[in-house]
Amino acid sequence: MTVRVLPQPESEFVQQRGLRVHALHWQPPQASPSIVLLHGLASNARIWELCAPRLAAAGFDTWAIDLRGHGLSGKPKAGYNFPALRRDLDSWLRAHRLQRPLLVGHSWGAYVAVDYASHHTEGAGRPRGLVLVDGALREMASAPGASWPAVRRDLAPPRLTGLTIEQLLQRLTAPGRTWALDEHAVQAVIGNFAVDTRGRIRPHLTRQRHLALLRTIWDYRLYQAYPGLSCPVLLLPARPPAPRSAAEEQRLAEKRRGVARARKAIRDVRVRWMRDTIHDVPLQRPLALAKRILEFAASGCDA
Repeated sequence: MTVRVLPQPESEFVQQRGLRVHALHWQPPQASPSIVLLHGLASNARIWELCAPRLAAAGFDTWAIDLRGHGLSGKPKAGYNFPALRRDLDSWLRAHRLQRPLLVGHSWGAYVAVDYASHHTEGAGRPRGLVLVDGALREMASAPGASWPAVRRDLAPPRLTGLTIEQLLQRLTAPGRTWALDEHAVQAVIGNFAVDTRGRIRPHLTRQRHLALLRTIWDYRLYQAYPGLSCPVLLLPARPPAPRSAAEEQRLAEKRRGVARARKAIRDVRVRWMRDTIHDVPLQRPLALAKRILEFAASGCDA
């Protein structure tokens, strides 16, 4: 029996426009089309470590970036908005000479991917396709009765600064979670934090910058961006397992409405629900996610 050895990531840093950008790279044996993976808000590139090797093993030049303020990338005082993130991604792609990439965004990273693609509809910067993993289906300000104060209150990050690693691990592995994180998933989540010499944690993305980015999502007119997407799009919304709480049912209904809006507005869109799956799809269902991405790359993307 032949056991396939999956490629291991290389860690690299590049300096661009005054910003130090960290990325993980899974390199295939020969030159091939590129896949660029974008993490969610307050996450980091390591969330892709279980999915990305399968993409590289299938022959794709696979990258995962730490976006500004996140992971091991630079943390400037300003630029926590979509225009700055779009420029960051464009500069990074140009520096690596990656043309027509397949962009895969999870959660907030899906919004970043949509914003980038809606502004790059021609030439080498135009993505071959977009894969939106349980993200970019909700225009916050359009929800009935929604308000910024309520969104800020409900989605503000928990105050974790000063906890010890042991206290964080207790939270991550506490009984009653919808899904029990395995060791690799735990390490990926720990990658969201800097750890001092006393073993105490501090989120890489500060609370102030987290809220600034949350505000940009509130202000973003996602449904106006949909018609401007000129490349094929694959939606991969997550459907939690039953029984579901009232809050989960509400979020699921919002996703269904978002899917309906996307079907009407995006010229080439496909939808594959990730059943019995929570929001952290790259950690919980990495093999199924890799399969969906590869199927789309093989049959759904622009040549």
